[in-house]
Amino acid sequence: MVIVGIKGQQILEKLNYLVIFSLVATHFIFAGV
Repeated sequence: MVIVGIKGQQILEKLNYLVIFSLVATHFIFAGV
């Protein structure tokens, strides 16, 4: 159970980084236009 929780937390952190990265990327794309 603990291992699954740690794995899930790592996945959530990666998803958060992806969401933030995509938000920043789209911001620069619209700013570039």
